[in-house]
Amino acid sequence: MKKLLFLSVIFFAHLCSCQLTRDSIIVLRSNSSLIYPSFSPSCYRTGDYNKKYQPQDMLFVTDITECKGYSSTKDIIGFYFDGKKYYMEDNSNENEIYVKGKQKQLADIKTKFNNLTPVEKDSLDSWSKRFSEVYMRKLKNEVYDKIFSREKNGIAIISAFPTEDYSFTGAEFKILNFSKKTIKYITFNFYGKNAVKDRVGVNISRKGIGPVESLASGTWSFDNVWLTDIVQTLKLVSVNIIYMDGSKRLVTITDKHRIDQEDLDRLNNLMD
Repeated sequence: MKKLLFLSVIFFAHLCSCQLTRDSIIVLRSNSSLIYPSFSPSCYRTGDYNKKYQPQDMLFVTDITECKGYSSTKDIIGFYFDGKKYYMEDNSNENEIYVKGKQKQLADIKTKFNNLTPVEKDSLDSWSKRFSEVYMRKLKNEVYDKIFSREKNGIAIISAFPTEDYSFTGAEFKILNFSKKTIKYITFNFYGKNAVKDRVGVNISRKGIGPVESLASGTWSFDNVWLTDIVQTLKLVSVNIIYMDGSKRLVTITDKHRIDQEDLDRLNNLMD
């Protein structure tokens, strides 16, 4: 199994080049992970929530409106994220609003909006959109650098762990191929550890079959690696790689070879 990693060249334009009055930009940070493309006057959320957004990402506020539900009136915050406008129901326990780096109350922000002229509102909307686009490039750049700092190693280990199989124990491995070559075969060399971190048995090798193309991930599962159920973790020592062109490579695995699946998912979501 494999999943191609969608990549693009990412450039980050610094915000300091923008000629803008600083107190015109309002930043929202929220612990909520749900933002929607629209809210109805009856407080009904429409459309799918944005999968790129994660709690505590910066959202650039452009308006505050109200909706009337069955029992109450709620404040709805409109903002830009990745150059697109979204909405979120205000929740003082989850949302924080900042102006010039200082936290403000929603009531103060509502007053600010009420005092803006139509021209000023249009200007704020335009700048909030631009800031959100620049911020998205920054997010992409950060996660891109985090992942591709491992590129020089030729391979990254996404996961390596034992799997339960009744009274036996298996093993599963997932890698990302940073090489420009396609992997034909890969052999994992490892050993198991019990709950108190003692080695279980001798070194073991298991061979996985590709192909795994450049910048693609590959996953392999092996059953009945240990004829016991006491293995709790495994130590991946090295991998032997044979590429489609016949060349070979031995890689000794260290912490520098490991990357998180969450970072890969984050990059793929941001690139969508």
